[in-house]
Order: sequence, then C-alpha cells, then structure tokens
Amino acid sequence: MAKTWTRRGKSPRAQQNDPFARSDATAARAVLRDCHRSARELAQATTPATWRLRWITTVVLLRTVGHVLDKVDGARSPYLRGAIDREWARVKSYRADNLIFHDFIEQERNSIAKEYEIGARLVQPVAEDSVPALDAPVFLGDRIVPQRAVIKEAISWWERLLTEVETSADGALHEDLRARRRTSTK
Repeated sequence: MAKTWTRRGKSPRAQQNDPFARSDATAARAVLRDCHRSARELAQATTPATWRLRWITTVVLLRTVGHVLDKVDGARSPYLRGAIDREWARVKSYRADNLIFHDFIEQERNSIAKEYEIGARLVQPVAEDSVPALDAPVFLGDRIVPQRAVIKEAISWWERLLTEVETSADGALHEDLRARRRTSTK
C-alpha cells in the first residue's frame, strides 16, 4: 500500500508503473500530506489572521481528502471504486465509530464553506481579533477535545480509512488476478 509520506510525494508503485498501483489512493494521500503541512502551520500561527486562514485551510483540506478519494482515486480503478463505496457505506452506517468525520471534519468544513463561520466547533467561537490558544477546546460529540488533538485525530482517522480502502482494493485486485489465472489454466 502507498504510505502518506513517500519519496517525492508519489507512490513507489506509481513510479514503477506497476499495475498494482490501481489499489493505491495516491491522490487522496497527496491531499493528506497537505493536511499534515497545514496542521503544522496552524500550530505555529501567531496572529489572528494567520490562525484563521490556517484553520480554514486545515479543515477544508481534511474534507477534501474524502472528495478526492471518491472522485479522483475512485475513477482510477474498479477495485478502488468498490473499496471506497464499501468504506463510505460503513462510515455512514456507523456514525458513532466515525464521529471525527461527522461531528468535526464534515460539520466544521460545512460551517466554513457554506456559512463562512470560522471555528464553529470551538468551545469558545473565535472573535475577529483573537487567536485561540494552541489547545483551544473543540466539541466532538459529547467530548471536548484540544484543538491540536482533534486535528491529529482527524488526520489519523483518514490514515486508517485510506489504509482500509487500499487493503480492500488490493485484496479485490489479487482475488481477480487469481480468478483470471484459474480461468486461463482450464
């Protein structure tokens, strides 16, 4: 499977033009790399304007991972398409297991993109001229989580989901190849 942090930002399989690259979510992982960068920059924000822009960037990128996974990586391969569809069905069916997505990634991104409400999930909404503390608390379901921790949790959630998608797609690809070999040897 592709790792988020790879040499030159590309999957080794994609660099080798390996047919198994059809099971790697390379486009979504590129967005996730930007999430890591944006989260670092958010942690280093020292002015209200910088914090606000980094918060917006980080949250929107976190949601973009899923859109790119669905629209770009899903279009590359029927193996990925099937794995992505199964994983999204699971995420939607088991809301309690995926609160980070439903209650933070999606809700906060929608607050920003649809209403331009910045920091809507923060316990204390952000005033125009203030920077929340680095670990300003964020509502997440029935928990209150430090800002840095919720961003880290969201990135980790995407890492796990992408790995599950890739593992499932890779398994389907291998099963298809085994079935083709059995058919061709008869």
